Amino acid sequence: GIAYDANSYVVTVKVTKGTQGFLVAEQATDGDGATLPVFRNEYQTSDATATIQGVKLLEGRDIKDGEFTFNLIEVDGETHEPLEDAKIVSVTNKKDGSFEFPLSYTQDVFGNQPFDDDGAKRTKQFFYRLWEEAGAEKSMTYDDATYLVTVTLVDNGAGALTAEVSYDLANGERPVFKNAY
Repeated sequence: GIAYDANSYVVTVKVTKGTQGFLVAEQATDGDGATLPVFRNEYQTSDATATIQGVKLLEGRDIKDGEFTFNLIEVDGETHEPLEDAKIVSVTNKKDGSFEFPLSYTQDVFGNQPFDDDGAKRTKQFFYRLWEEAGAEKSMTYDDATYLVTVTLVDNGAGALTAEVSYDLANGERPVFKNAY
């Protein structure tokens, strides 16, 4: 929402008798020549979080907590190549095979991007490449799949920022990496 300027100003108005009996009102200056008070309001939103998730399935034996590593990097939405300053973020699986990349966003990501034509919202998308890092276990066959993940951030114009995660899979479900032992 809007954070309103808390400043208050004292304005002095000088009233004099003008020509033909009319009164004339003039705002007096405050010594530095300023004649109009300035109020600066600021638009603020809540932060948004998104969680990119996946699952590791292992055939041949039970999966161990922290056994497999998964990587995520931000990429260009068209070329799917890593952005210039993007860094790889890595996580490992839990005992049930699941893994998560928690992400957070602030209104700063919009920069000076305007709201849509009716002023109701503004939207920005972020694209990520997700893959499993092959380990050194010689008797393990590692999944070499790579997935594109999209996070759509929406500022509703009323101070709420939301994030929605979508995956490039036909079923829209979170990615599943399958290894065999």
